Amino acid sequence: MREDRRRRYDGGFRREALELIKAEAGRDTLARRLAMPRWTAEKWIILYRSGGEEAVMGGNGGRRYDWETKVAAARGRCRERHDQDGGHGQARDREHRGLATVC
Repeated sequence: MREDRRRRYDGGFRREALELIKAEAGRDTLARRLAMPRWTAEKWIILYRSGGEEAVMGGNGGRRYDWETKVAAARGRCRERHDQDGGHGQARDREHRGLATVC
């Protein structure tokens, strides 16, 4: 059975990573010094640049939205697509296949 690596990224580990990121360590350096996957190091660097320390310390590496916010965003995207295709196409296709829609 594989080890759950998320436990390894506790607050202390993330603070250590943040110090390296603040010192402008690159993806490869961060990954090598902390023995973590390069893609995780790259993701944390991007998170730091876009959201600061809080984004990296958040645990899941991203924001969490409640259900209502997610549905509102999906409906907004549906309206954009509806306007683009003149009200035809995707919505009708979903109905034909019996798929649920938030639009």
